[in-house]
Amino acid sequence: MIEAKGHIFVPGNLNNKYLCPDSDFTGFEFESGYDKWSIVKNNLVPWDVFAVKECESTMDSLYDLIMSGFSKDFTSLIAMNQIKGRGQHKRAWYSDKGNLSASVHIPLVFNGEWTENYLPLIFGNLISEVMDEFGIKVQIKWPNDIFLKGRKLGGILVEKKKDFYIVGVGINLFSSTCSNALDETFEILPVSLFEENIIIKSPLLFWSVVLEHVFNFFNKRLAKESPSDLINSLIQKLVWLGEEVFLDDSFNTAQKYILKGLSDEGGLLLYDGRETKVVYSGRIRSVNN
Repeated sequence: MIEAKGHIFVPGNLNNKYLCPDSDFTGFEFESGYDKWSIVKNNLVPWDVFAVKECESTMDSLYDLIMSGFSKDFTSLIAMNQIKGRGQHKRAWYSDKGNLSASVHIPLVFNGEWTENYLPLIFGNLISEVMDEFGIKVQIKWPNDIFLKGRKLGGILVEKKKDFYIVGVGINLFSSTCSNALDETFEILPVSLFEENIIIKSPLLFWSVVLEHVFNFFNKRLAKESPSDLINSLIQKLVWLGEEVFLDDSFNTAQKYILKGLSDEGGLLLYDGRETKVVYSGRIRSVNN
């Protein structure tokens, strides 16, 4: 267990943009103060967390906090309701009350062997480690989706700003919403933990566990481990490893391959029957689904 020094903030009475989340969302009772942001809990998280009832996008709301000087490195924002979330390639991400919708401010910490290309894979691996703590075995759909029993449980989105990153994390803790905004050819059915009889009572407390793993990685493991350690861990968690998949490339043409693993740089290894190639973008789907 890390030494938690962060604060939980909720909107105060002078905040004209956000409302306070419910206590069942935070996992504890609280009262907000007569200010813009009120500290309602100390020493629960490694870094400051801002919790709101509703926002359009946690990534955009966190960016606004950063630009207005409220956010420090590794500060995060979590919302009870996110009404205009987005996923990879700006596809809509639907999230209902009870699910995890959060974003975290990551500074430019990469050097040497580690590059920013590993960031979505780092978070995918960290989320899988958190799920392991709860006794939940998930898989990773390259490059940024979390799968449970062949269905999409959540996703990760990384956006680079001028001198920092914002990483958004969405996990269906309570409910799953089938989006009709995506290309039906590559749509994956969603799932939630609740549908699998796994109860997570407080999204904020779940997020605090995620932040512990993020803290541990960037403050300890990043200096000790190499990208090959990450790749070796992820390969064992890849969904459809050794199976036939379709790759939808930038030209919207679906080609069939066998998924062989990951390259040292985090690209996907695909075998077409003649040779193995490495791809760094595109969407994959199982041929058997």
